[in-house]
Amino acid sequence: MGRSAYDFDTYATRDLRTYLRRFELPKPPPCDQLDMFHLPTTTIYSKSHENNRLGLRLGKWKKLENMYSIMVENNSITGWLNRNIPVKPSFQTDSRTDVRYCLPEKLGSLYSHKPSEMSAVLSWLHLPLVTATRVLHSTALGIQHWQFIPAPADDNSLFRYIRWQPPFERGSLVVAYQTPFTLNEQDLREFIECTSFPDFDMVTNNKLEAKYRLWAKIWDACNHSCNHAERKWFVVTTYTHWVFGAFSAGGTVAFVSPILQYSNASPTILEWITYWVASSMAIPGAFALPQVDEPIPTEDVDMEPPVGLGPFYVPRAPRSESAWPGKHHEPGESAGVDLESVLSDEGSLKSVFGDGHQIVIDTSDIQKWLSKCTTAVHHRLDEDDLFAPAIPEFEFPENSHFDPGAYRGEWMHCS
Repeated sequence: MGRSAYDFDTYATRDLRTYLRRFELPKPPPCDQLDMFHLPTTTIYSKSHENNRLGLRLGKWKKLENMYSIMVENNSITGWLNRNIPVKPSFQTDSRTDVRYCLPEKLGSLYSHKPSEMSAVLSWLHLPLVTATRVLHSTALGIQHWQFIPAPADDNSLFRYIRWQPPFERGSLVVAYQTPFTLNEQDLREFIECTSFPDFDMVTNNKLEAKYRLWAKIWDACNHSCNHAERKWFVVTTYTHWVFGAFSAGGTVAFVSPILQYSNASPTILEWITYWVASSMAIPGAFALPQVDEPIPTEDVDMEPPVGLGPFYVPRAPRSESAWPGKHHEPGESAGVDLESVLSDEGSLKSVFGDGHQIVIDTSDIQKWLSKCTTAVHHRLDEDDLFAPAIPEFEFPENSHFDPGAYRGEWMHCS
């Protein structure tokens, strides 16, 4: 026998795990009795096209690039619930004194094949969401202050969402919902089968398809409601159909589950919601998103130079060794050696390898070569770094002719 949301005080207080496994949601009617014989003929491939009217704003959700399907093992869900949900509730929840656990006395007029009011969908969603709240509050996870809170949204006649959050703070999960008529099964199937998000700008605004508009709305809802970069989890539902998903830390990749019916069993929709909420809060043992490679976000990087250090100057290397000016003390200091101090009276340089490796060089040849360094003409031989500071006196004139045989200094040959 199935258990309902209204049976919590009777059965969940005795055996919370069994209550989760036997939980069932009531079935909404296709339409009212007066319209039973006037409904248009539909198939599983019929689309409503209602989401073509969803408005969009240019925003950061443009960074969404790819969507992937994920398969969550049923054993993973039931295993986590068995480890973390006690048989006897650790904390008592009372629907008579706490408004967070109150259920609607009468459900709204929700239809699966006829337009319904968004408020009607919300009243039916209270059944699984309020019950999931009581289940999580009955555990020892320490999240008794978290709850589902409705959030304001644009296009509230077509799209609304609820946030899982603590009071006055951002949360970790968004439950986006539409009526079954607006987002029928075929529309939802196209939504989860998206693999990439197209380029978007003001020119293509009116051409964006309904499935991409829904993706944009969900990304925007998560971006405004979730507290942490790694906590952008969501649920998309019409009450009759459910999809569980999440965005990567950088928001460029999304993951979505297959479509689940409201009557899903083993695990039930209540078990799915409980598990997905715990996953969004990074509770140990719950579902973890696959790691993906993403660009480093630049909007959060401080690019300002340090304060109090004067002009922000980054030294640059010259274009090449051929641009070395040959002035100042470069011949000696560039290698950490003062040539004049190491020249011996014997007219030779002392080798660093000892007397056995003495290099015989005439002192006059070296002094002659050093004197020519100040008058040597150097030309730019390459342009490895076009942004390096230019040295005017050593720049090769643009209108001059390069003569390969012209004198440009001498090389010192050692033997």
